[in-house]
Amino acid sequence: DVPLDQAGFLAEAVRSRGVQSAAGDGSAASPRPAFAAGIPCAASVAAPVVMHGKAVAIVYAETTEPGSDGRALALLAEMLCRHAA
Repeated sequence: DVPLDQAGFLAEAVRSRGVQSAAGDGSAASPRPAFAAGIPCAASVAAPVVMHGKAVAIVYAETTEPGSDGRALALLAEMLCRHAA
């Protein structure tokens, strides 16, 4: 469990019921969740698993591939969430 006030863009994924992405620069201004702070990555995504209109889990993934904007990662996370639901 991650408190929503420490969840960064995971909280927005829950609120919007949609995939969110963030740059992985590791800066203090990064919207990544607190547990990922300071860990270098190129991009990260959060996708909610929605059942009966309620987000019951979040799939969070990161890539260290230089220059990645996270689009492929977002598609994979979204497919995984749809399959899980």
